[in-house]
Amino acid sequence: MKRQAENRGMLWIVGGFILCPCHLPLTLAALGAALAGTAVGAMLRDQVVASGLTISTAWALATWRGVWLMRSARRTT
Repeated sequence: MKRQAENRGMLWIVGGFILCPCHLPLTLAALGAALAGTAVGAMLRDQVVASGLTISTAWALATWRGVWLMRSARRTT
């Protein structure tokens, strides 16, 4: 159980790393290319600041969740 929680925490942190704000130009470009021609792609293109804030918030929450899972696994012995 402890090892499983640590593994899940690490996966959350790695997922958060992909959404990291320092990668935001790459993330927005990749999402824009993948979603081109869709309503979501148009929204992403027109609302860059809102998209950046949403991605940054997702990064913060994913990182927090990963750290929380790893700490809770270490507390449980």
